[in-house]
Amino acid sequence: MSNKKDTVDELQDSFKTLGKEDLSKYRLSTPKEVERTFKELIFKKEMVTVRIGETGATLLTTILDIIPEKGMFVFDKGQNQHTNTQLERANRLYFDANPNQVEVRFTSDKAASARYHGEAVFAAPIPPMLYRVQRREFFRVDTPILNPITCQISGSNGVKLYDLFDISIGGIGINDPHYQIDNDLSVYDILEDCVLHIPDYGDVKIDLEIRSIYEKRRNVKQIRRLGLAYKELSNIHMTAIQRYINKRQLEKRAHELDLD
Repeated sequence: MSNKKDTVDELQDSFKTLGKEDLSKYRLSTPKEVERTFKELIFKKEMVTVRIGETGATLLTTILDIIPEKGMFVFDKGQNQHTNTQLERANRLYFDANPNQVEVRFTSDKAASARYHGEAVFAAPIPPMLYRVQRREFFRVDTPILNPITCQISGSNGVKLYDLFDISIGGIGINDPHYQIDNDLSVYDILEDCVLHIPDYGDVKIDLEIRSIYEKRRNVKQIRRLGLAYKELSNIHMTAIQRYINKRQLEKRAHELDLD
């Protein structure tokens, strides 16, 4: 089992969005804080990406339960048996979730197959600490359904436009309802030569890095959503995006005042 310093260093390195920033202010290390964060993920049925340290393979799952008296938490197995086998053989696992656009990350030692309410699942030790990062400069706003922001992305099905569901100066969230970009996407993959179309502000040509991939139920349909971070965003483009975000905030406040 790795020691606490190793865990801190691994998690520090995994937050690529934050560079060399000290993450200590985002660290939760009391059992109560860790348990509360797990219960948030469980209650909201948040999709969690698990990265297998040795191979880099990923599994999309949900946390089912936390059992403090046993020092364990339980999460779903995947549909791909090969990935499940890789995960069970791994010595280190990396977990990443984004409840309400807050970045939650933790690592865990070896997981084992278990039974939970009659279902085959994984059980792993509760981590001694985790990180819960919510920074003001990465505040996200929902994008409108009418006159939406779109992003042009090249994938296995050609070049297509995808609607955004939110945007910040750190990245964007897009809907991929028909799984058209690629079926074998992984966290940290780079999508090159993308074009962000911002109404009234023009186009932003940018490379995007995948930070999360998860499923979302919209009406009666299950769709795929991707969280993407900008790569080397210029000051000019950052200003344009920030102006758009400010405009959206003003529009939402005006709408709320009208409702009052």
